[in-house]
Amino acid sequence: MTQLCETQDRCVYIAFDNDENQAGQQAAHRMARLLEGAGLGVRIVQLPHRQDPNSYFAAGATATDFTVCFQRAQQL
Repeated sequence: MTQLCETQDRCVYIAFDNDENQAGQQAAHRMARLLEGAGLGVRIVQLPHRQDPNSYFAAGATATDFTVCFQRAQQL
């Protein structure tokens, strides 16, 4: 994590699964709090319901689709 913090104003994007049990989103929020505590900016990428980055692309998503998700990423 130290290397991530070497550059000021660095922002990390987290893209975990978006399953019904919300385990991925809960883990993303825990990680975000740790990264923020280290002085990093953090945004959480919301993927479509029941998708993780791999299944999202396997289902036919394009780089443009993923870019839209990044642009909509939420800051804590």
